Parts: sequence; C-alpha cells; structure tokens
Amino acid sequence: MSKEPGSILIAGAGCAGLSLAMHLIERKNFNRKIVVVEPRTRDEYTDDRTWSGFSTKPHLFSGLASTRWHRWKCKTPNGENISESRRYSYESIRSSDYYNFCFEQLTSDPRVEIHFGCRLVNSVDGSFDVVDKSTGPKRHLKPDHFFDSRPQNDSYFSGNPDDVVLWQQFSGIEVETVQDTFEPGVATLMDFAVSHGDAIRFIYVLPFSRRRALVEFTVFHPSTVPFRNLRNEAEMYLKKVYGESSWRAVGYENGRIPMVTSEIASNTSQNTTRIGISGGLARPSTGYAFASIHEHSRQIAMSLESGISIKDRKQSRLSKVLDRIFLSYLAKNPEKASHLFLRISQRTDPDRFARFMMDTSSLLDKLAVIMSMPKLPFIVEAWHARNIWLRRRSTSSRVQSFRLAEKAHS
Repeated sequence: MSKEPGSILIAGAGCAGLSLAMHLIERKNFNRKIVVVEPRTRDEYTDDRTWSGFSTKPHLFSGLASTRWHRWKCKTPNGENISESRRYSYESIRSSDYYNFCFEQLTSDPRVEIHFGCRLVNSVDGSFDVVDKSTGPKRHLKPDHFFDSRPQNDSYFSGNPDDVVLWQQFSGIEVETVQDTFEPGVATLMDFAVSHGDAIRFIYVLPFSRRRALVEFTVFHPSTVPFRNLRNEAEMYLKKVYGESSWRAVGYENGRIPMVTSEIASNTSQNTTRIGISGGLARPSTGYAFASIHEHSRQIAMSLESGISIKDRKQSRLSKVLDRIFLSYLAKNPEKASHLFLRISQRTDPDRFARFMMDTSSLLDKLAVIMSMPKLPFIVEAWHARNIWLRRRSTSSRVQSFRLAEKAHS
C-alpha cells in the first residue's frame, strides 16, 4: 500500500462530496491531490433524486437546472395562494445530470482520484486505509484534511432535552399521465389535501410538462417513517385525484432530512470537517440544503487555496432564533401548519419569501416574515422555547453532531 501525504480526502461522492471536489478543481492554484472514496460503483449511480430550491444566488451548478418555475402555490382546504417572482425562480436539478457533469470534470483532472466501490477504515493516528469491497486494501493515506459526508447512523440529535427534532421525510413518484393534467408554470410547494393527525403532511408537485410531474408525499414527524409507507400514501393520493389508470410511474425517489434546533458543528477536529446534511447544512426550519452545501464548498475551497483555517459555516443569530421558535411551534401544533404556511405565503413579498427560505435573507426580509406570522401565538412560543433559542452552541452539541444522520436511500 502506498502512502500519500499532503492530500485532501473526501468520504462520499454524493451531493456534498462531489460539490467540494468540483469547487477545489475550480481553484487553479490548488495543487494538492484530491482523493474521493465512494462505496457505490459507478454503475450503481442512478437518476434517484432531484434537488430543488429557489435560485436566489448563482452557484457552480446553476446551469444544470432542468426546469424552472417563477410561480409557486400553497394550497389548503381553506384556500390557496399563488406567488410569482420575476427575479427568482424555483428550480430543479436531476441527480443524473449532476453526477454526469461532476464525473466528467473530475475524472479528467489529474489532481483527482475517485475510488468507487471502496470504504474507508480509520486508524488511530489520523490515517486511513482505502479498502476495495471486492479486492481488499489498495491505499494508505494520511491526508492534510479529511472531509466526511457519510451518514453516521439513524439516530437524531438528543444531547439536550429541550431540543426539537423533526424529520422531513418524503417519497416521490415521477408520473406520466394519459392526458393533459398538470399546470407546467406553477410548482405546488405545499398542498395540504391529506390528513394530518399528529404530524404535518402535504403533497409536493413539480410539473415538468402537462403530462409529466414529480409528486411527493411529505411528512414532518419526530420519528422516522418507513419509506414504503410514504410511497403508499403518494400512490393513494394519485389514485384518488387522477384515477387508477390515468397515470404510470416512471421514476421514484426517497429522502430524509433532519430539521433540528440544535446547532451542529461542521469542524469536529482540527483536521476533520463534516460536510453536507450531517454537517448541519440543512436549513432547520425548511430543510433546504442544496444551495448551502455549495456555498460551504466554495468557502472551504477558498480557505484551502489561501492556506487559512476552515471555519464553521455561520448562520445569523436572528435566523437561528427564528428557526428554533418556528420549529418548536410546529412540533407542538402540527394541526395549525397549513394555516400558518398559507398565511406566510399570502402576506410575504415573493422575493423576500424566496430569500428567507434559502437563508439568504436580509434583516428587512426576516422582519417581513415575522410580521406575516400570527403575533400572540409566536410571542407565547418564544417564551416557552426560551431554553432553546437563548442557548448558544454547547460542547455537547459538538460531540452529539456525530449522531446526526441523513438516510436518503431505503
């Protein structure tokens, strides 16, 4: 086995790992070896998900968006609202386009090695063995810095009894219909035409054409739910709304994103940084992570090229407070979610709404969203949740951050 000091090691060639590798090769003055280790073989990559969100800031992958919508809908049994922005769009990127784009660039760059079908074995001295799942050990590395995007386990953050944990879980079916069914110009971000009970449940629809769309059943719940149950709910919705034989499934996707009030430290040691969902990059109140992952990658690449220390990604103090109060309110009042989201959609300027959702909002944007919310219930919740939003990051949150995980495959 060969030793390769001075390298950058990335565990995982998913969204976050590929994003970081791509941002590193964009830096022309970055000359160190980049080693990426991925347990999947190249043939095991499929078009298994879409990444969607508001395009409030350009990023390295903006050109990959397959569909954009400048209008979006929130729908409840008591009314609906359609918002429109000429400045920002809601965009969707297919994973197959993302993977192909990244691999085409990375495999042609002499600074990059990608080891498919391999796993990492940690050593006590900070080195790693790259082990091929079929043939055994093939590399021994002691990198300058280790970037870890691997899910650690299925447990969620539980270091502080006051913290709130909601899992945003979804199962999507891409469908084709036999006749014109969908409205291509409008993305339905939330349709609460499903039962709620003890959780927040809604339908999410991205129409790619009049006869093709991604339809997802989504639930916010403190416990994880089997993906097969969510898929059954999505199929029941499709059969109820569109009939038994008017559509066919052409693709599937599943996802699970933690929405937590705890602050997750991405730098777990001097030479180790967690990236992606398990590094705390998902927006706590919305679950959006794609854009923030790329911004984090850009900042890391700049730091490595300049030789300065890598810092934790910072979120504004006001954003943290709002996210924590908002999550606490939703966890206690899931039955009020549809009314709350409709109200925010109706009373917030679409451009401000988009920036707030993607955590690129100004102080005025945040104040506008606050003004759209029911005042008294949130003032009361702010008082009851003061142990959450007054707390700054604790030592335990750094330790417990290892326990936070995303499991995006069933």
